[in-house]
Amino acid sequence: MILPNRINTRCGVCKAAVLVGAGWSEVNNGQWTTRCQPCSGHVATAPTVQVSMWNGRVAFKIDGFLGPEMFSTFRRCLEGSKFDFSAKVNTIGIQDATRAIQALVTSGMLVNVAADVRATLTVTQESVRADRVAAGNRADQVDAALKTRGLNLYNFQRHGINWLSGCKGALLADDMGLGKTVQAITALPENAPVLVICPAVAKGVWSREIAKWRADLRVTILNGRGSFRWPAPGEVVVTNYDVLPDVGAATSKDTALLDLAPQGCVVIADEAHVLKGGKRTKRGLRFQTLASTARKMDGRTWLLTATPLLNRPQETWNVLAAADLAHTAFSNWNNFVRVFNGRPGEWGGYTWGTPDAEAAAMCLRRVSLRRSKIEVLTDLPAKRLSFRTVDLTARDTKALDAIVAKLGGTENLAAALRSAMAGSDKDLCFTEISRARAILAKAKIPAMMEVIESFEEQGEPLVVFSAHRAPIDALHGRAGWAVITGDTAPEERTSIENDFQNGKLLGVACTIKAGGVAITLTRAANSLFVDREWTPALNEQAQDRIFRIGQLRGVCCDHLIADHVLDQRIADLLEEKTNIVDNSIQASNVGADDNVVVETVLDLSAADAAVKAEADRVAAAKGLAAEEAARRLDRAAELAAKEAEKEAEETKKRRYEAARQRAVARGIVVRVDDPTRRPARTEAERWAEKAVVHLAGQDSDFAAVLNDVGFNKPDVSDGHWFSKEVQMGRGLTSAQWLLMTSMCRKYHRQVGECPGSEVSSDEV
Repeated sequence: MILPNRINTRCGVCKAAVLVGAGWSEVNNGQWTTRCQPCSGHVATAPTVQVSMWNGRVAFKIDGFLGPEMFSTFRRCLEGSKFDFSAKVNTIGIQDATRAIQALVTSGMLVNVAADVRATLTVTQESVRADRVAAGNRADQVDAALKTRGLNLYNFQRHGINWLSGCKGALLADDMGLGKTVQAITALPENAPVLVICPAVAKGVWSREIAKWRADLRVTILNGRGSFRWPAPGEVVVTNYDVLPDVGAATSKDTALLDLAPQGCVVIADEAHVLKGGKRTKRGLRFQTLASTARKMDGRTWLLTATPLLNRPQETWNVLAAADLAHTAFSNWNNFVRVFNGRPGEWGGYTWGTPDAEAAAMCLRRVSLRRSKIEVLTDLPAKRLSFRTVDLTARDTKALDAIVAKLGGTENLAAALRSAMAGSDKDLCFTEISRARAILAKAKIPAMMEVIESFEEQGEPLVVFSAHRAPIDALHGRAGWAVITGDTAPEERTSIENDFQNGKLLGVACTIKAGGVAITLTRAANSLFVDREWTPALNEQAQDRIFRIGQLRGVCCDHLIADHVLDQRIADLLEEKTNIVDNSIQASNVGADDNVVVETVLDLSAADAAVKAEADRVAAAKGLAAEEAARRLDRAAELAAKEAEKEAEETKKRRYEAARQRAVARGIVVRVDDPTRRPARTEAERWAEKAVVHLAGQDSDFAAVLNDVGFNKPDVSDGHWFSKEVQMGRGLTSAQWLLMTSMCRKYHRQVGECPGSEVSSDEV
């Protein structure tokens, strides 16, 4: 096991200092050893997502440590995947794998896709593309038949056919009356075996519609228990939920039917909301067993219902699970509960709050397609927005300038506004921005009055909205006007609504939160927003009080924007947030002309290039690390040699000093600082010459073996050096003669006792 070192230490090889995280620690036999980066030879590699096939699904496994931020990105890219605890991998269906892989590559992660995954995804893409081309051709044929009767397919129906034809599992949740049956029939693959399961009263509808639009398919209607059979290629078998075989029970006698499932069978569940009970009901269990068997034979499961959620959110989960779509949409049950704001009930089950609209829309869009009548068959007029600039008084401008300065100036204003949007009442930005918005709301009242007077002169009804009470309160008691705030009772709201719609009022003034819901004011085609809420959805709801069914004129929503950088930045930020909402929540509502098929082409060139670049980087880094390790070892050896040389010099000095101290103890003073070399002068020095040569000759192993012959280890270096110098006749300094003589005296058992004085008479 190799881990980054967790303490400041030194490298076990080159002895260099290793700071926390700058080296690697390895455990062997319970002992930890730390090495610096070069000496370890280990190079940190970027985390890689390994993609491979696993049990018919595509598996994603993290190789390395992603860190919190990258792991969050990884989870976001693989939303809708299942986590397999045994293999420790995230798995995703083949049809969704391309999207997930492309998302990972786009996010900047290293993605290594195995060859079998590439081949499988390529074949799948080609198959889906062929299915959609064929479905498009069939749609042309249906359209041609309709045109003979003066009719035609709507754009949204063509898009639905295109989308459905490429799905192995799907929920078509269009509003009632938008032609889900026609879309499903047209999307059916050529010569496919098809099993339609529907309420008994709808079997005749399916029989008629198939005969009308798909003459290439023959229809068989099953009636009564025991009548079930699988369809043959090119056949549509229509049956009802109540007579499905008992294939889900462990003791079922009908299990043998599962072995007869044809290849590529399409199972369609009409009015699929009847499966809301899930596997807890016989109907749900039997359907899921049949559908699962068909999918194992490369079949498909399509769900058709306008009401996938009737009463409780878990019904949506059960409906999606009927086609194995629940995990694809929401990843797991816990995430589903989170998205729908659920919590365990006191007496069992779950209590559900307001769902996270954006998250729910994103999750459902992975597996379903829904268009409402208003979205695809709209009769409503256009809605346009306009903005009026309001001049401020010098006093208000000065107060707002002071707030901007307190928040760090105009350069920091956008950041302060974002902080205020997400902050609490204890946050400085929130407090100051709230104070500024209150100033702006009051400052716009004169401009609001001018607009109101203009509309009154023209006899045109007007609805005024404001996030703050001050502008609304200013209209309280104005002739021909009514006010709706949080203090307005429900019955009074209804009375005001009726009076306005019946022409008894000139206008209505509302706070956005109080008047933005549960009220219709379509008599007015104009609204005026003095200021707006931080949440664009609340402002949108307020706009829709006049822009809704019953409106017969083009709608204009006017906004007052103060001529000050603060209010202009607020408007910009609200526009930015509105765009985010439009690209998320509103994007989940598909219009008549929106092509719902976004084909993701598997392009791994960038991913392969990134993986190769990382491999090259690692190889280069290992080469550099090896070079650096060699340099460090050479440096360590050099330092060790210098250290040994220094230690030897210190040893010599200690010996010189010891010899001098012995001479001093005998009353002899030696000049140890004389650098002049000379031959032996005393009898003791001549004895030492012979002794050191003899000892060096006997010490051929340089004290490697303990044999009582030659020098001992501390004297090996000096002894052989002295012997060499003496034999070459170079002479020694007085201090060296003293040291050599003193050293040789220790070996008197080998060379005899030293005669005479250790120093010459002229050195005394």
